[in-house]
Amino acid sequence: MILSLILGILLLIVCTYIFLISPSWSAGRAFEFFKGNRYFAHRGLHDENIPENSLAAFRRACDEGYGIELDVHLTSDEKLVVFHDDTLMRMCGVDEAPEEKTLAELQALSLAGTSEHIPSLSEVLSLVDGRVPLIIEIKGRSTKDMRVCAATAELMEGYGGTWCMEAFNPFYVRWFRKNKRNIIRGQLSCKMKGKDGTGSKIQDFALSYRELMAYYRCAMMEVSTKFQVLSEELSLQYDRNPIESIKTRLKSPESTLEKLQRKKFPISMASIEENINDIAGVRVICAFPSDIYMLAEAFLRQDDIVLLERKDYIKNPKPNGYRSLHLVVKTPIFLHNTKRMMKVEVQFRTISMDWWASLEHK
Repeated sequence: MILSLILGILLLIVCTYIFLISPSWSAGRAFEFFKGNRYFAHRGLHDENIPENSLAAFRRACDEGYGIELDVHLTSDEKLVVFHDDTLMRMCGVDEAPEEKTLAELQALSLAGTSEHIPSLSEVLSLVDGRVPLIIEIKGRSTKDMRVCAATAELMEGYGGTWCMEAFNPFYVRWFRKNKRNIIRGQLSCKMKGKDGTGSKIQDFALSYRELMAYYRCAMMEVSTKFQVLSEELSLQYDRNPIESIKTRLKSPESTLEKLQRKKFPISMASIEENINDIAGVRVICAFPSDIYMLAEAFLRQDDIVLLERKDYIKNPKPNGYRSLHLVVKTPIFLHNTKRMMKVEVQFRTISMDWWASLEHK
């Protein structure tokens, strides 16, 4: 009996291990897609006379039996066009982004001085008509604007040919995973190191960002600890504790990037530190508004806290009814060989204010 039980447990462990290390069953569709389609014409079958991502390049790829890889952008009037670059300068001599122009304005431009124009995705689909498979790379200017994904999925819904999507932006890939799981997805990447083994700008940026976020996390811990100390003291002095809870939040990379782009700030570590005040956030939830002001003053009296900005949305609520007291402060963090001043945004709310804000956010 005991031996059978032991053998059963061992068999369960082995089966569990095999299940965990086995490839995703859904990945088989991707293998099948490329198994029968090994050769793809990147941006169509183009040359010095036939420009990339043109109807002529796509027609030639179809005639030669090659699959097609192409790129799509969403225009200002929310039409999908096939174009590679983030600006029109290289192919059309115009220093603007495809997203800044309408479909009609884009199609009035010449591709590389030829008679070819920038095609819409609809034109390409009509031309290809399922004869060869398509790899559609989705491009956009914002990490949070998913309209290009939704527009692509809607247009491709009625297409009878074989296709898959890909993107450098992981949030585009995630959108398809959440909303169109039946579509084969591809996460694009790029070389993180040069041939000489040195780090690229992308790698340097990623490492610097990771280091900066570690400093912000340290600053959050410093401020959070200060309120925990106040909570301990006040719980001993009074018959109730004015602090109901303390929450911390570090701004996500996509939200940080979106804010830099929206406010037209440079994308750099120095720009993040200088221009964005809410990377590190501490939220203090209290029972009553009077508790908020008492705690805020006690916090600001501490000699290592520097007040940068104060916004009182309790006395002056936002038009939508939002109420909270916001303090942007600088606090020191002590590293192994230096001291560094870091910004933290502290929000004070009552329980009802926090409940309302959470409901409004949803």
